[in-house]
Amino acid sequence: MLGFLRYFKKAAKLKGKIKRPGAPGEPAEQIDRSIYRIGIFGHKDTGKTVFLTSVYAFSKDSPELQLLAMGETQVYLEENFNLMKGTGDDQITGEKISSRRFPEPTSDDKKLSFSAQLGKTMNVSLEMMDYSGKNMYIDSSGGIPQSLADFFEICDCVLFFIDPAGINNEGELTRRLASFTRLIEQLSGSKKRLNIPVGLVVTKADELTGFKSGLQSTLIGNGSGYIKAYRFNDFLSGAVKQRYLSDYPEWANTLKALLIRFQSFFNPLVKNTLDYQVFFVSSIGNLPSDLGEGAGGTGKAPPKDFRPLGVSQPIEWALKRIRACRRANVFGGIMKWVVFISLLITMTVSFFNIYNKMKISSLVEKISVLKLDRLEDYSQLASAFNNYSNNIFVKMFFGDFRRLSNEKYNVFAGISGDDWIRTQFQQFDLMKDSTTVLFSITNDPGSDTESYKKALASLGSILTLAEDLERSVKTQGYSTAWMTSDISSWREALGNTPSVEDHEKVAKLIGEYDVLKQDFNQNLSDRNYAYLLDVADSRQFPGKLSEFKGKLEEFAEVPGVNRYAEKVDNYLNLVAELERKGSYIYFTVSGADPAVNGYYITFGSQPGFPEGAIDASSRERIRIPAKEDIEVKLHQVNATVATDNCIIPAGFEILSWNNKKLCFKNPNLNVRFRFDLNEFDSSLRSEL
Repeated sequence: MLGFLRYFKKAAKLKGKIKRPGAPGEPAEQIDRSIYRIGIFGHKDTGKTVFLTSVYAFSKDSPELQLLAMGETQVYLEENFNLMKGTGDDQITGEKISSRRFPEPTSDDKKLSFSAQLGKTMNVSLEMMDYSGKNMYIDSSGGIPQSLADFFEICDCVLFFIDPAGINNEGELTRRLASFTRLIEQLSGSKKRLNIPVGLVVTKADELTGFKSGLQSTLIGNGSGYIKAYRFNDFLSGAVKQRYLSDYPEWANTLKALLIRFQSFFNPLVKNTLDYQVFFVSSIGNLPSDLGEGAGGTGKAPPKDFRPLGVSQPIEWALKRIRACRRANVFGGIMKWVVFISLLITMTVSFFNIYNKMKISSLVEKISVLKLDRLEDYSQLASAFNNYSNNIFVKMFFGDFRRLSNEKYNVFAGISGDDWIRTQFQQFDLMKDSTTVLFSITNDPGSDTESYKKALASLGSILTLAEDLERSVKTQGYSTAWMTSDISSWREALGNTPSVEDHEKVAKLIGEYDVLKQDFNQNLSDRNYAYLLDVADSRQFPGKLSEFKGKLEEFAEVPGVNRYAEKVDNYLNLVAELERKGSYIYFTVSGADPAVNGYYITFGSQPGFPEGAIDASSRERIRIPAKEDIEVKLHQVNATVATDNCIIPAGFEILSWNNKKLCFKNPNLNVRFRFDLNEFDSSLRSEL
């Protein structure tokens, strides 16, 4: 069977060369699979060349991704970078470069070769092709040009480039969609399934409203990959609601509009794979400078302040996904052999398993007829386990069973000596039960002092008796390893038990905690949130808890104290988080109904509070704590100004007005807030 191991080694070697059939009459082409290949698909003016130049140039100082280019690749990219910076010498002519300008549009296909290092553990050979954008459109045969198809066929990943101009031009968007769809179809083949990852790269993102940081570069953030499987409307909703976008509201709006324009790209993509990602990059970081008509051929030049945003992320993602896919392929190849060998092993071992089961059944039958009320029964039981352990097949194939059987044999052989040893074991078992009860008392910081003292004294006495019993049993030649282990653990636990004095101090602290909890419950019942949540005033509840926490720290090593300290920390952390981020509370209004009494209310310009008219038909939400005093204005229908107002202090004070008559001057008005506080109260109560 050892010969099968060579197949595992063979399956793991996916590196090396494979053959691709050549044209009729030509030899098969050797494809080196040790090289990572990324296909760059983008139409004219999408910025492919500038992107590749920026990735290469700025990777030199990157701690995560570094691209080392040699030979023609280095000359090509260094020349492009010098042109964009407007410095240095032309790599070909040797002449000084006097002005900044973008590289000329790519006219010939250029193969770019790199040594790529990602982090500290990944170093691979990488190939990309910089194709002329004009060749990316569908040709007269309805497909992409053959030279492109040949390279993309051996690619490990495809990055599809599109720029804002292509997105906003309906005709150009349609043509590019057709090319993209055809590319996906050709790569998927007859199985209608893509086996390589695909990235959509939106270049020139500096032209998009709200794009300001490389943190916005990757669309689908960590933990949100599941939305890829959604239908487009649900995917769109999930994408714009990701947590990281809460810091970029303007970008979220732009993103939503872009994705709607992109919908036609997602349809063919999702049908063939869920291994995709969308990137937004800026290869120069700022908008290009305007040089006037005709300058540099485009009228635009790179800015002086050259700071690319997110350009490395598509390449980093592609390298990681290629590595993951290759590992999955290795695993898949190995699994084929694993299944085959597993079946063979299963068939081979089944016989021995059946045989072992028969032996165990025989052993169980012998055990079932023994009552274990005589030493002779223990002797017979020990003999049965010994016979099973010494069976030749059990020795060869069932080591775990044999080890367990030997353990049982040793136990029952030791017990079968005489009635005296049985009595000793029974006494020791009673001691174990007693110590369990006593340690439950000493480990409870809330137990009363008298019980605590008695428990300590009893544990000391039991330890002395247990050690005497162990010595007596050992003198008779029996194994006492299990007794020794239990006694050692009891001794260690007793040594870590607090003194009576420390226990009394801790018990007093627990009493203080109970008082604090009663204080909390009473004020929560009274809706006194300002007292429960105000962190600025040390006289309020958080301040009292902080003071109590300091007292607990003196007894941090006492069993059970950390449970109370954790509760206090949880509550203080919750209050601090509320103060820092705030929380939204839903509410309705009663007593202000334009259809009934002709009134409605509004709030002043309070951040986090709803704008516009609010009445009995509304369900709104407010952000607490309020940053400033709240002015609740009362309006009468068709009146031009507010007829009354009620001022509520900042912070959490507004919650104390829950279901209370608001402080308007007109005594006949009964306008009330009704806050939905159940979930909020539960979150506070659960911490204490």
